Amino acid sequence: MHLVTHWASTVEKSLKAIPLHQNFRLFLTTEQHTSFPTILLQQSLNITYESPPGVKQNLIRTYESWDNEYISNGGVTRAQMLFILAWFHAITQERRTYIPQGWSKFYEFSFADLRSGADIIDSICRLCNKQKKDFIDPNSVPWTTVWGLFKFAIYGGRVDNEHDVRVLVTYLRRFFHRDILPPGVSTPPARKLAPTIELPSSSRKEDYVQLIHRLSDTDAPQLFSLPDNIESTVQQTASAAVVSSLRRLAAVSSLSSKFDREQWRTQLSPILQLWDRLVNSSPEHRQQLLNRPLRLSKNEIDYSPTDMFAVLENQKVHRMITILDHSLSALNSVVNSSGLLTSDVRDDGLSLISAKVPSRWQKLWILGPEDPAIFIREIVRRKVALLQWLDKAEKSSLLTQPIRLSQIFSARTFLNALRQQTSRLAKVPVDSLKLTCSFSEQILPKSAILKVQIEGLLL
Repeated sequence: MHLVTHWASTVEKSLKAIPLHQNFRLFLTTEQHTSFPTILLQQSLNITYESPPGVKQNLIRTYESWDNEYISNGGVTRAQMLFILAWFHAITQERRTYIPQGWSKFYEFSFADLRSGADIIDSICRLCNKQKKDFIDPNSVPWTTVWGLFKFAIYGGRVDNEHDVRVLVTYLRRFFHRDILPPGVSTPPARKLAPTIELPSSSRKEDYVQLIHRLSDTDAPQLFSLPDNIESTVQQTASAAVVSSLRRLAAVSSLSSKFDREQWRTQLSPILQLWDRLVNSSPEHRQQLLNRPLRLSKNEIDYSPTDMFAVLENQKVHRMITILDHSLSALNSVVNSSGLLTSDVRDDGLSLISAKVPSRWQKLWILGPEDPAIFIREIVRRKVALLQWLDKAEKSSLLTQPIRLSQIFSARTFLNALRQQTSRLAKVPVDSLKLTCSFSEQILPKSAILKVQIEGLLL
């Protein structure tokens, strides 16, 4: 049902309209989805299924899906590489326990990825073992091909965070490596897959299953190359998530099909008061925040790329803060007087009551904070800071003082503008430039003709 959430409302209406036999049962399956109708959930008997957690249980599930013939068909090295694949798959999946420290977000690493990885292992082993020996020379395996296919085509195809990609590549280079495979039956490998794992010199499924059952039922953080105190962070994150979920459930359950002005006033009062404090502290402050950016004193062609970036960022934040003011003013009018409850106002109100950022706001800043109060504070803070950026851009002094990247919305765009500006000054192609960073200006190369000081970084 998570693939056809738009159709769920049709099911809900049909169940009310069609006379049903007393023994009729309708089974619906779905993954978690924010758009799934709450009423349909309340009318159903809900059963939640989750696979047992842990690397050991993950490996057991993998080997339950592989029969004896599949593992033994191809020699010892192929069986060992299949176990390495199963281990890599378990590590990548179970590392999701430690979000956002393990992975930055939840990635849908699935059994389809495991199956695709096994097909690649099959192809490579057939290519390297044309003589059908039990052992394949580890040096003959094209490891870079394995890394590339897993990084770009299978597991890495789901990963969209640069740090997560580095973690994935590190695992690939550590597990799929010639030093992990023994070159012969009596020769041990140069290093182990993990401290407690020694690959069997066998192609029998039973030997690998026995190895799996000897593993601990609980996963130590070191298994994922994470620090010991990560467990306390997980507990704090889980507690915060539970509290947030309970707050949202309470808010959703308290909402009725009819608009309750008093209820909305009570629940929206904190966010409306926050906006009033941030924007309406004085007429001058409100005018400063909501007025359009100043008319440019020069032609656009006379601005440097970084100065023009400051101009565009100010236009962007002006558009954002104008929409927020219009949205919250409309909500304030609805809950405190006789304002018109339009569909947009209703959607914004329901989202804020559920402690979520309205979808109209999210479109303005896709990577913005998920908490509405933090979202609002950040918009106002950056508006004030970007006005100072614009003032410096007008005076062509933006890069003469330290820069705080947390005051802008797109650090990547700023660095590209800096790149273009350097290219113009140095009169060299943009793609020949390289970004160089140092804690001391004296260490920077003499060719660095455009230097920018960055402050406010958390290291």
